[in-house]
Amino acid sequence: MNQKILVVCPIGLGNYIMISPALELLNSSLSSQSSCQLDILALKTGIAELAKCQGIFTNIYCWDPDKDKLNQGLKILLKLRKTGYHKALMLYPTENWKFQWYIKACGIKTIVYPNKKDTSEHDVEVNYKLVQSITDNQVQKKIIIPYPKGLVAKGSKETLLPNHNFYVLHPGSSSERGMAGKRWETSKFAQLIDNLYTQKGLKCVLIGGPEEQELRSQVTSHCLQKEAVQSSRAASLAQTAYLMSRADFFIGNDSGLMHLAVSLNKICMVMFGPTNEKETGPYPLQKHLIIREAKHYPEYLTKNGRLMYRDKGGLDKLKPQDVTSQILEFLKEGIG
Repeated sequence: MNQKILVVCPIGLGNYIMISPALELLNSSLSSQSSCQLDILALKTGIAELAKCQGIFTNIYCWDPDKDKLNQGLKILLKLRKTGYHKALMLYPTENWKFQWYIKACGIKTIVYPNKKDTSEHDVEVNYKLVQSITDNQVQKKIIIPYPKGLVAKGSKETLLPNHNFYVLHPGSSSERGMAGKRWETSKFAQLIDNLYTQKGLKCVLIGGPEEQELRSQVTSHCLQKEAVQSSRAASLAQTAYLMSRADFFIGNDSGLMHLAVSLNKICMVMFGPTNEKETGPYPLQKHLIIREAKHYPEYLTKNGRLMYRDKGGLDKLKPQDVTSQILEFLKEGIG
């Protein structure tokens, strides 16, 4: 019998990159079953593009509940019902009741949910264990974040690169679902860039999506050392990834591009505030530098069980000079 499995993917570029080890494990476990069909429901267009790059899915369905009309979601629901899936995997975090109702409406009888009980457990490991629970692959091995192999920059790559060594800095993060609070102030990023240049001669290329152009402009305008910074000319995620692959390291906020940097085997130095680095930080944490305010801020749990910190976790309290010192000390110890 042709086994049909539907994967339900969380929202966000970073979420997809974090579930990619689990998806690779699932694909390798099912590869011996020629009659198995593996499909995915992507809840963002960007996720659908990455899923296509990964090349392991028979069908890729995309419905963005935040932007697409309900009619589009209903059309896809009917297609999913008609397919007759035997099993659905709700990869973490897709615990929102709307997503669960949607999948149940597809008529899928067996729905597998993640068993996340510990806020110190990383999302990468939560989803990896979920896949292990439904496969025969119980081998404990080092989990590696794979780079989306189909994500290839087109056009002249050399025009994207400066003629000197550089690091990349991402001043943004997704602003959806109240996550703009993960961003450190642009003026402070500018002071950090100035400090790294005046003290060590390090030069920066600012990266981010087209919707973050204003953020990058703000950082540039605040910089006193104009020769220390330039904005990326990358016009796509693939071009941004190529630029990042040639950088010395990554600096930024908790964001999807941080996780993309991890998949490119880049060391990340990241400002954390309201979010919990033990759940969503660069994986594995011990390889990277997590920068947050020393003072402890009140905690609370979201509806999907995430640990968050109030008052932005003191992100606004982080001082550029202190961050500079931490980064320079980390670089002194050696990276790579």
